[in-house]
Amino acid sequence: MSARACIATALALVATALAVPVANALSPCADLGGTVEATTCEVHIGTPGHTVDMSVPLDHPG
Repeated sequence: MSARACIATALALVATALAVPVANALSPCADLGGTVEATTCEVHIGTPGHTVDMSVPLDHPG
């Protein structure tokens, strides 16, 4: 996967996660392959050439 494609995928995933209401915050986190740490959804996407780490607060206004 190219760097551009990896970044585009990560941005699309973040946009999707932020668009969902807080009541459903756990499901999008799981859909992204993330885990809930306290009040944050932690997502790690890794390929042999690229790594994307992102944290999204569960109470982020969508």
